Amino acid sequence: MKESYTITFLTPCFCSGAQQDKAEARASAIRGELRWWFRVLGGSREEERGVFGGLDPKGKPLGSSFRVRFFFKKESSERWWEKKSGGAYLWYFLKDSKPPRWQEKGAIAPGSTCLIELFWQRDPGQWGQGVFTRWSAAKEAFLHFGSLGYRATRCAGAFQWSGAPTTEEGWKRKIEELLRPAGFRFDFPQGVCAGDWRGLIQKAEQYLKNLREKYPARKGSKPTPLGLDSPRQRSALLLRPVQVASALTKYRLLVLEAPHSRVLGEKTRSVWPTGPILKQLA
Repeated sequence: MKESYTITFLTPCFCSGAQQDKAEARASAIRGELRWWFRVLGGSREEERGVFGGLDPKGKPLGSSFRVRFFFKKESSERWWEKKSGGAYLWYFLKDSKPPRWQEKGAIAPGSTCLIELFWQRDPGQWGQGVFTRWSAAKEAFLHFGSLGYRATRCAGAFQWSGAPTTEEGWKRKIEELLRPAGFRFDFPQGVCAGDWRGLIQKAEQYLKNLREKYPARKGSKPTPLGLDSPRQRSALLLRPVQVASALTKYRLLVLEAPHSRVLGEKTRSVWPTGPILKQLA
């Protein structure tokens, strides 16, 4: 069996392999995001191993149930790297990285269209109905809300699937259907919108600055759900540009907060007793 999905990037995607300054359409990045969504939507380690492969309890390797192909359909000609405005706060280390990523080949350009193909190597019906339901939800969540590459939780690598909603109300209905049952919270911050992706990035930067003033990355020695560099911890808050059909506003910022019990380390959970940030901001 083969499944095919077409996506178009909204913001630069800094997805690379051994050559850090050369962006690639990497199948491993797709697999990693699918695994993350499967886990955060409730999949157990045993279920994850059956779907994605790994080692069984006896140490015997188990292959993945599927293969991934990810490649360009049409590359954009946008010269995204020529303007220095926007991204300096959200993507700070990308702009000053060595080797340099803020250059022509450093990212998949906004407007580039790619194809994702999934090839099944084992019958997914063998997992049982519960696992298949979680996999289906994870795949759909990735296609709607996923992003790829470096700084994917901070607006980089955002894409629009061809089957995604085109209105804010449509996005809200999809969140209620896919993410709220798993404990996600969400917000479309008022005024964080723009007619192009650069304008949205500038407003998203101010939104994050305001948030970090209230919830610093470290409060004394205490970590927060906004992520850490050392020890490495992915942020529970995902800043995700989405496209909407509007005469004045083409891009909106969607803020998602994943359930802390699924994404935060034990230390962070033990010293952050106040619960979801978006609940406190409501």
